[in-house]
This record gives sequence, C-alpha cells and structure tokens, in this order.
Amino acid sequence: MRRLVLWVGGGPLLLLLLLRPFGGPIGGATWAGADGLRLGTDEWSPYEYRVGNSVAGIATNIVLAVLESMQVPIEEVRVYPWGRAVRLAEAGDIDLAYSGVLTEDRRDALWFPETPLIESEWVVAVRAADRARFPFSSWDDLKRGRVGVVRGYRYGDPFDTFLKQNVTTEVVDQNYQNLLMLQGGRIDYAVCDFRNCAHLIEKNALQNTLHIYTDRIAAQTRYYAMFSKKTVSADFVARFDAHLRALRDSPGYIALTQPDLQGRVHGP
Repeated sequence: MRRLVLWVGGGPLLLLLLLRPFGGPIGGATWAGADGLRLGTDEWSPYEYRVGNSVAGIATNIVLAVLESMQVPIEEVRVYPWGRAVRLAEAGDIDLAYSGVLTEDRRDALWFPETPLIESEWVVAVRAADRARFPFSSWDDLKRGRVGVVRGYRYGDPFDTFLKQNVTTEVVDQNYQNLLMLQGGRIDYAVCDFRNCAHLIEKNALQNTLHIYTDRIAAQTRYYAMFSKKTVSADFVARFDAHLRALRDSPGYIALTQPDLQGRVHGP
C-alpha cells in the first residue's frame, strides 16, 4: 500500500490509493514524478468532485479505470481551479489534467487522445420568470443580456469566438457562482455544461427559479484527458487512447458514467 496525499487548492486533504508496482517508464512514456503520474482536476460535479474523503465522478471513474488497465500508477491527484490545472499541465508541473475541451491553442503544449472521455452539451440557463425577456433559439439571442461564463473554461473554438466578439460576459471561478448570479439578477444568461448545470440546480433546489433551455443546445462538446507534452510521450498517449477505446466499447463503460458512482481514489 502506497500512501499518497490528495491536495485541494494547495492543502493536503487525505491519504489514498493502492498502487501497482512501478517498474519504470511504460510504453516509452516519461514523466517527472518517479512514482507515477501526477493528475490534476477540478471541482465539477458530476464529472469530478469530492465526496467526504474520496474523489468521485464520471471522468474520475473513466481516467482511473484506463490507467489501471494500463498498469500505470498514480503519484498524486490534486484538485485545483480549472484554469490553474490547465496551466500546470502546460508547464509540465502535472502530467495529466481532466476533463477538458480540445482547442487548437491547447495543442501547442498538450497531447489529446483521439477518443474523448465522454460527450456532452453546452446549454444556456435563464431565470424562469424571465424566459420571455431572454429567450434562446440561437447564439444571437445572447446579445440581449449579460452572459455568465467560468474562468478557464473553453466552450469550443467557434462558440468561444462568438462570445468574445459579440457578448458582454461576466467571469466567475465556479459554475455554482454563475447560477447564484443568475438567480440574483446580476447576469441574464448562464452558459454551462448540461449535466453540471442540472446537477447544481437540483442540489440547490433551484428548479422553480432557473430554467435550462434543453430544446436548443449552445454547442456539442467532448471532454478529454489532456497530457503535458513536457513530461508524457506521444506513445504513452496513444496507448492510453487504445485502452480508452476498449473501455468505451465494453459493457462496463456505462456503469462508470453513472454520476452517483464514487470514484476509486479513496481515503482510509
């Protein structure tokens, strides 16, 4: 049993994880951590989040299952604000960040497997009482009001460009803040991932206050594991992709994508 520390925002939270023995680089891969891969993620239910002394979520389940199938150990998992996790991966201070959107500028410093961890949709939420004032049938409707987005999030190159060129945005650190600002009238639209938005609205009993436009999505999206080019080889990423494809083709993939399942990075 190797005892590791999960870090949250720079402070230690718990000891964790049974690791397989590590006998050196796997599949030609290299990384800075002598004991295995250094993972970074954020707090983003139901994809990655903390439950007591464990890291849970859809993306956590998938990433850990793939690395286990490859017999690759994990040195540590740290939870950061998402923008910081991306910057750390780009700099080589962590080896893998999940789960992120593929954009052309990120390709400069990060490897992306061909296969995403999971697909989803970006949707738009408004105050239920203001649906007539702030409809959403096309991107142009967002020009009507103030739009809440999250710092460090990328919504796909076309939608990112539209927002930058056409819309007044308010930037927050977490999507939950976005929804609170929407509820309080400080913004008029909130752009959010469908699963994350629906989860937060239900968790905080906002079903009668906020409305998600589910009949018109803002953009399709795919979420990836993103690997640092400074510490991880292209060969390793190709092997990760092959194991991920095999997992996605297996019956077990559906079970891993259920949001109420806890991940397998556990405390004592």
